[in-house]
Amino acid sequence: MYLLALIGGQAAAQEVPEETWQPLVMVRPRFSTGFTEGIALGVLTDRAVTHRARLGLAYSRGVASAQVVTQLASGWNCVDAAAIDTGCDYTFVPPGVDFFEGWGRLQGDLVGKLEGQVTAGRLAITLHDGRLISTDDFSWDGQPIDGVHASWGLGNFHWNVLTYRNPDPNPRRFRGAASTWLGFGHANALHDWTFDWTAVTDFLGEDVRVTVGPFFSWQKGRLHLQTEMYVQSVLSGGADAPISGLASQVVGVTLGPERLAVFKVRGDVSAGDLNGSENGFTAPLGDSYRFFGHLGLFQNAASTAGRGVGDLALLSSISVHPRLVFETDLHQISFLDSGSAGQELDVLARYHVSPFARVEVGVSSFFSSEASRAAYELSPIESTQYFQLEVGAPAAR
Repeated sequence: MYLLALIGGQAAAQEVPEETWQPLVMVRPRFSTGFTEGIALGVLTDRAVTHRARLGLAYSRGVASAQVVTQLASGWNCVDAAAIDTGCDYTFVPPGVDFFEGWGRLQGDLVGKLEGQVTAGRLAITLHDGRLISTDDFSWDGQPIDGVHASWGLGNFHWNVLTYRNPDPNPRRFRGAASTWLGFGHANALHDWTFDWTAVTDFLGEDVRVTVGPFFSWQKGRLHLQTEMYVQSVLSGGADAPISGLASQVVGVTLGPERLAVFKVRGDVSAGDLNGSENGFTAPLGDSYRFFGHLGLFQNAASTAGRGVGDLALLSSISVHPRLVFETDLHQISFLDSGSAGQELDVLARYHVSPFARVEVGVSSFFSSEASRAAYELSPIESTQYFQLEVGAPAAR
């Protein structure tokens, strides 16, 4: 089931390649709690404890490399409704060991200046900024995929092809997919830019979901610009194909030496009624937390279906000490047909105890508007907090 193979290539070695072995160890316990106020059950309290440990080994010699990482993950969750005095309704996921990664890779020069790389097996991969395909590493057990990733580069031109199967046994998730992205990129002492055209195809049982669009990133000195736009359609037999879309624009600036402070403004619009349908835009395997906060209202396809939603965010990351970083995200979320849905505030503090140990504390709160509560039965306040300890070094990618 777990494929670990090296794909043949053409490479010439001028000397005996160096052989390296590297152990990979990481442990991450997390405690989180949250509450939802004003729903039919009164104040709903949710507490969870999750634990994740990874142990692996990386090997490389010349043009060949391989990595195997096993993961043990477990979780305990308790939901307590104030209006129902029945105590804690809890669920427990017992510890289970699985392969998180297991891949082999060949890379090197092919013909002339053409460079190539092929990786096959169980992969933890992120496409661009993780909006469409991501390892989703903040989640308690991550998001690996089984597949083959091939890339070629010639000067400023690059081309990537990824075919994969989602190992998640949940039948509601797609079982197979393929994606390709090709484009140009250039970097020098003055600026760095990349333009890619991306296409992702998911096989959802009898249906096929296609997501296509451009990704552009440009950086010059302390200024950074990024734009991505995608159109998505679900093809289902002879039925009319619903069309949805997502557009994002980021403007960022870095201040101080060694990226002391980074400030960004990001605008996102997701529309699910480009042809009158009620399908919302769905990221195939996108990051669940990075873009729209831990409560994820924007990213919920059900919230965008038939009316669309927008998110205007102010993002900041400030290093108050070489070991201490504060990140703050303020989101104004609006439904395109009825105005403000509310505001979400996400605050995170990360302290590096040592190069191999990090402590992280985060708080996220969503305050819904009166109009959205009346129209969509949203709760007045939703909040979640977590404390996390991470020990070890991240695995190679």
